[in-house]
Amino acid sequence: MRDMKITNALITDKGHIGINEEVRQSLRVFYSRAIFMDPVEIGTLVTMVDNEDLAIEKNANHSNNYDYLILTWEGNIPNIYMYHTACIRHVTDLNKKTNGEWLVTGHIMDQHSNRSLYKDPTADRWKDSYFLFPITAIINLKKYRELGKPKWGQISSAEEHVAPIRSIDNIHDNYTPLFLNGHQEIVTTPVKKGWNIIDVSLRNNLPIYNLSNEVRSSQTYLYPENDSKTFNLFWETMHSMPKLPDNYNKVFQNLLQEKVMVPKKWACFIKNTEEIYAVRNEKYFYESIHDVTVLMMPCAGFKDFIVASKKTRESPQLAEIIHFDIFEQCVDIRQRIIENWNGRRETLSVLLNEIRADYAKQYGGHECFHMHSMKSLDDVYPEIIKHFDSEEELERQWLRFQQVKHTYITCDILTNPEMVTRYAKNRCVYICMSDIAGWRVNLISFGYKLLRQQLSNIATNLQKNNCWGVVDFKDPATDHQDLQDFKYFVEFLKRPIEE
Repeated sequence: MRDMKITNALITDKGHIGINEEVRQSLRVFYSRAIFMDPVEIGTLVTMVDNEDLAIEKNANHSNNYDYLILTWEGNIPNIYMYHTACIRHVTDLNKKTNGEWLVTGHIMDQHSNRSLYKDPTADRWKDSYFLFPITAIINLKKYRELGKPKWGQISSAEEHVAPIRSIDNIHDNYTPLFLNGHQEIVTTPVKKGWNIIDVSLRNNLPIYNLSNEVRSSQTYLYPENDSKTFNLFWETMHSMPKLPDNYNKVFQNLLQEKVMVPKKWACFIKNTEEIYAVRNEKYFYESIHDVTVLMMPCAGFKDFIVASKKTRESPQLAEIIHFDIFEQCVDIRQRIIENWNGRRETLSVLLNEIRADYAKQYGGHECFHMHSMKSLDDVYPEIIKHFDSEEELERQWLRFQQVKHTYITCDILTNPEMVTRYAKNRCVYICMSDIAGWRVNLISFGYKLLRQQLSNIATNLQKNNCWGVVDFKDPATDHQDLQDFKYFVEFLKRPIEE
């Protein structure tokens, strides 16, 4: 690795989105010094410019005749002890794999698959459009010079380029192909950053590989372009925090670990821990649910089914049930149950045990179900049948429930409510927030005021879509469960806690 002549560039392209300039300057200094913390001898300062082409050309034309350029974008926070080692090891592996015949490597994004996953109605326009997400990319400057110094490629509504052939497998989800290889016909599509260097590479029969998992795990991207306010608040809070005594620091570190839901700790609640509906408001609940045509429910237990079954024949038919969860695995489990269970007692625990076995195999023995007070999956059906007059009625209602349109969404509804609310417009909605706001250490990590505001934002988003209806929630300030219409709900959350 020490034989390579490596240089670095930071693309400071976020100045227009409202990032605090003091924060930006602190991070610029961090980037310029961070490379010397790495055990790899880089031997150059970081070039800082606001344009990819300028950064690449400046380093490609440098008198040091650099071999490779590591591009990093503003908003990416590398591990100063691992990042460059991981990048250079990735370059070494690429050179062995391709005999040095490659131009660029980065975070490859399949726009069509990404937009289809998140139900973007314009997804088909993006078919055959790939780009390099601006987090980290590495340029083979030797090949770059040889190919006439191609442009990076910026965002455009329509550009002509080759249609890549992508790998079947992905790094994660369905929109991060392991590689792009070769090309098919010429197409014209909307494009995003990095599209042109991809096009030049493929026209010259040079494969493009995604970044290694080692590179990915040595960096954290904060997506300031999605939420500059949170980006500013995070750094301003960090910079204003005094040096903590050991006992405070220990609590702080524990909270940091809990503020983000850890994928390895996920489990799907197979039983709802809150009331199926607020008994104290039963009359109001039935009157309000009468006109509801859309249910929005977390992927936990069978509350979605039970609530749906309470609508009378005289009320409007449900048009859609929207299932959401922060964990993709919980969304998948909910979908598998809805699509594969036939509503009968004898088949439910069989299906649930099959799902449990599949996930245990996939995750090395991981238990995919949170059992709460239940001792076995045989206890699930008795919990459901409590809400029906007979097994025949339950089965009939379940088959009816299956026929409704079901939409499945993976998201954190507290921070990205529009990912769920955008599916409902001009409709009467019942949305259940379950224990989401109070889950784990949300209360101590974020505080009840912020959690209340996040809950309020969900209803406000629906109101902006000309929706009305009811919210089933637990107030993070009191842990009191209630059912309220949208307008009263938003007003209620602004009030101080009642004594």
